[in-house]
Formats: sequence, structure tokens, C-alpha cells
Amino acid sequence: MENKKDGETAVNPEVVKKRKRPLLAWVFLIFAIIYTISPVDLIPDAIPVVGWFDDALINLAAILNLIIRYRKLKK
Repeated sequence: MENKKDGETAVNPEVVKKRKRPLLAWVFLIFAIIYTISPVDLIPDAIPVVGWFDDALINLAAILNLIIRYRKLKK
């Protein structure tokens, strides 16, 4: 083993790779939830089905993005 000074640690690339989290995907999901809650929409919720559909579509895209990024991390 190598002699290490106090406070030094070995950096293993595999360990660093495992620690990475899909931060951007989480941010996208949080913004999608805020978009759903906020009264400002591309299509207002006053239009019954179409107004809800855009909220659902944005949330679905954010959730699928998060799932895809986690699956890439596990490979």
C-alpha cells in the first residue's frame, strides 16, 4: 500500500460514477410540479380536458426522464 498523508483518500472512478445522481432530471421534475400547481399555463385549466392534458404530459415527460437517467446509472 502507498503511504498517504492525513486526509488523503484514493479516488476510484467507479465509486465516483455510482455517486452521480441525475440532478438535472430532478430539477426538471420539480419545475414540472411547480408548472402543474401554478395558475400560469400554456393552455389554461379552464378548458376542461385539453388544459389538464398539457399538465399531465409535462409531468409524464419529467417522470420518464428521471426513470431513464436512473436506468442509465445502473448499467
